[in-house]
Amino acid sequence: MPFGVFFAALFLIAASAWCAIGPAAAGSYMDPLLVRGGAALAVLSVAAALLTRRVWARVAGIVCCVGLAAVVVTAAAGGVTGMLVLCGSIVAAVLLIVPATGKSPVDDTRPARRGGLLLGAGAAGLLLAGTGVLLGGGAPDGRGARDSALPAASLAKRIYWSDFGKGLEKARQADKPMLVAFVTNWCGYCRKMDRTTWKDPSVVRETSGVVTVRVDADETRERGGFSGAELAARYGVSGYPAMLLIDTQGRVLARTGGYQTAAQLLGWLDDALRRDGAGRL
Repeated sequence: MPFGVFFAALFLIAASAWCAIGPAAAGSYMDPLLVRGGAALAVLSVAAALLTRRVWARVAGIVCCVGLAAVVVTAAAGGVTGMLVLCGSIVAAVLLIVPATGKSPVDDTRPARRGGLLLGAGAAGLLLAGTGVLLGGGAPDGRGARDSALPAASLAKRIYWSDFGKGLEKARQADKPMLVAFVTNWCGYCRKMDRTTWKDPSVVRETSGVVTVRVDADETRERGGFSGAELAARYGVSGYPAMLLIDTQGRVLARTGGYQTAAQLLGWLDDALRRDGAGRL
């Protein structure tokens, strides 16, 4: 078997495991289980096709490698694992493209039934991933996905985050609304906002007029009398990141979702406060 084909097959097998545990394709406003499972099945079926020398496997392998690289780049899947997937995708794609790595993996002596089964498995995987997207619903601004798994409750620098219970108490004492950010551990764009938007000096300055609250929507343990999962269900939050402006009685004044730049977030917040008559910014 040509070295390029063999390397690409081994890489895609490893990449299928990466897909299963939560790459960016399993982003917010999508069903994580279906997206991850479907993507993993599709990638694994292409790897199997390369090993069994299917006629379509070389092209499918290149497409998979390009897709994996795109997922890492567009979903800000950083960390060592993300870089390994990105570099591996590039190398595997080049090896499959360059003729010197071997002839196209065609073996006409293989039973057609096996090729059909592999095609069916790949199609089933893509169908599962697509179903996950449809179940979650579309969302503007390209909602993110799982990134390197760090606690979602970790504090973004320069902004003091309270849990919901303490935040509600502060809001009532100061007569200020709460800016509640719903996040999860697997949400890549939540982490991207931590690295960009929430560190922006203008955001730090302008959000001083509200009480900033951070909620891990997957957390079942209560903090200050509320669990993140309970709050997400109460306020109908299913995609992340999601930002809600909530008054001192716990009522939603405005909401937005997906990755927000500093300008987008402040524009939304300013409009929401003006509609509420707060005018604190």
